[in-house]
Amino acid sequence: MNNFIQYLKAEISKFKEKFCDPELSLGNFVYGHKEFKEKWKSDKHGDYRKIKSNADVFDKVSRFVTIVSRVKEEKDCPIDYEYWMKCNLYEAITALSKMANCFDNPQCNFEELSNKEVDDIFENLTNAVKSMEHSILLRQMKD
Repeated sequence: MNNFIQYLKAEISKFKEKFCDPELSLGNFVYGHKEFKEKWKSDKHGDYRKIKSNADVFDKVSRFVTIVSRVKEEKDCPIDYEYWMKCNLYEAITALSKMANCFDNPQCNFEELSNKEVDDIFENLTNAVKSMEHSILLRQMKD
């Protein structure tokens, strides 16, 4: 197995263990908030098939980071924002997982990243997750 693929898979696993497994987090969230249960069933399968290149992966990661930043700027985190942030984190991790799992697939056009590039991606995700959790905590304290 390619060193890049091994490294990326290891970083995904570490992220899920240490910071957040977005699928588990969303599952717990919708269990406690029934109004999002049906929405999550449809959102879960999103546009996985459309992720075919590094640009698609970077877009998912960037979208999550941007959304968290916007919520943080608003200093308010309604419950639907929490769902929205968690869904976008799920999409970012799913995109990275697809990159790792389908790297050699001829129908995809993934290019190898350096370990530093992978580390930078996960550093951005980690910082955004910390901000997301802070925003969620502030909302929960208000409720």
